[in-house]
Amino acid sequence: MRFAVGLFSFIVFISACGTQSFAQKSDTDSQLKEANKLFEEGKYSEAYPLYTQLLSLRRGDPEITFKYGATLLYGAENKAEAISYLKKASLKSGMDIRCFYFLGKAYHLNYKFDLAIQSFNTFSEKADPKLKEKYDVGLSLQQCESGKALLSQIKDVIVLDRTDVDAGDFFRYYELENLSGKILIAPEEFQSAEDKKRGHLPIIYTTPLSNVVYYSSYGKKGDQGLDIYYATRKGDGSWSEPNLLPAPINTKYNEDFPFMSANGKVLYFCSEGHNSMGGYDIFRSSLDPLSGMYSTPENLDFAINTPDNDILYITDSLNQNAFFASSRASKQDRMSVYEVKVDLLPSSIILIQGDFISEIDPSLKNARITIEDAQSKRQIGVFNTDKDARYLVDFSYGGAYNFYVEAGNSGIIHSGKVEIPRLESMSAFRQELVLIDDDGVERLMIKNYFEEELEGNIQELLAEALKRRADLQITSKDQLAEMEEKQGEAEQDKEFSQIYAAAGFSFLHSNEGVADWAGDKVGELKEINAEYKALANKALAETSQAQKQADALIAQAQENYELFENSTDQNVKQE
Repeated sequence: MRFAVGLFSFIVFISACGTQSFAQKSDTDSQLKEANKLFEEGKYSEAYPLYTQLLSLRRGDPEITFKYGATLLYGAENKAEAISYLKKASLKSGMDIRCFYFLGKAYHLNYKFDLAIQSFNTFSEKADPKLKEKYDVGLSLQQCESGKALLSQIKDVIVLDRTDVDAGDFFRYYELENLSGKILIAPEEFQSAEDKKRGHLPIIYTTPLSNVVYYSSYGKKGDQGLDIYYATRKGDGSWSEPNLLPAPINTKYNEDFPFMSANGKVLYFCSEGHNSMGGYDIFRSSLDPLSGMYSTPENLDFAINTPDNDILYITDSLNQNAFFASSRASKQDRMSVYEVKVDLLPSSIILIQGDFISEIDPSLKNARITIEDAQSKRQIGVFNTDKDARYLVDFSYGGAYNFYVEAGNSGIIHSGKVEIPRLESMSAFRQELVLIDDDGVERLMIKNYFEEELEGNIQELLAEALKRRADLQITSKDQLAEMEEKQGEAEQDKEFSQIYAAAGFSFLHSNEGVADWAGDKVGELKEINAEYKALANKALAETSQAQKQADALIAQAQENYELFENSTDQNVKQE
């Protein structure tokens, strides 16, 4: 009887486990179905948490790995994490070809333009025409090429304030005390039937004194995407029919978020076309009031613009401060609103890839490097070596910097001063921090290899630096003062460079460069002088010896002559 009860309990237990397992599988299948539905609808941020759960339940599933990586680009702030998942999924045989598109997008958003181009090309080669059109891979390739060109010139942005907000309400956080107008969603009269069909609600900036309003619309057909239109106020207060802005403002891609400056001479707008580096970039174009013609749109450059969406740039009446919004560091439904100075400071990216080497203990790989500006004493940053004892430092300006190096558990902090080259273009160099034993005393040697550029592909290094620069933080007063001072020094160096070039020193970049060159030349001349001096001394010694020999011969000859004259032997004289 006991055996029968036990057997019955065991059967009930097995049945319950099977039922529970079936229920879990059913729930997972239902969750996957819902996630896939959201993915196909382009609601990536909504699908992201579902794929996060599915990834833990079905770890290793290639499709889930791919879609998790793709939605991570929209549902997480750190978009760099997506690369590893998408790259892993792309290696699987028979993988959804869209994986290469999203891998390209992940590279693109992380400033790895060459790798992005490779992935987009793979997608373009394998995808059918309908799929290529849906994801507009041609635009992505164009934006990558534009990004590479735009990043040849880097500028520093002075950030006065930053607020992270819901994307749907971002424009409500623009503080327009110095402007008489306001930002609002356009009334229905500015919406076409196509706008209403697509649910497009244009955002406009309007003032009581302006008789012109600029806005975006799909127009009557919507076959050209969003374009910039304007309407004029009539005498009775009503508005005219919409007028499409003339070339070269509108392109075959989307244009949106127009703003005309207070003086009515500069139009700011956003576009996915022109030379956008990705998503919407902010452009400006000057209006000739006499001809009504607009100048060729000018990209506001990095770091106002990034491969992500950067929108609605509005300046104050004095053209000193501006607001704009960006999704560069946000999830799909969030944005950051920035208040910045209109004037940007020219800057550069000078990368130093270093190796920490301990000759005392070769197994020591970990070092902590603190860098400060030698003049202002402001800390630039703290950098830790990786598992290979390497570190990467990004400088905006050349000049003198103090390096403080702490390695292992010795508690000793070594210091040294480094003169970073003052350069206008992006450059990368190599450096070594070497711990040596100097007669029983631990010392630091800093070896700088600034004479030649770092060899190899520096795209990975540059990408990391650009991501840090794009994450705009509020600029402190000390930082601003230092940036302005460095800019002044750079301008002075530029003037000196022109003087040096006129004097035939075009290969030199700074006062320090000239001093080093002059020092080298003095050293060379000293060596030449020493060689000539040695030759002169040798010649003098040889001359002195020859003179002595000549004097001896002359004396001997004189003596022989006198013997001859005094001789009485006629036979000797005849001979």
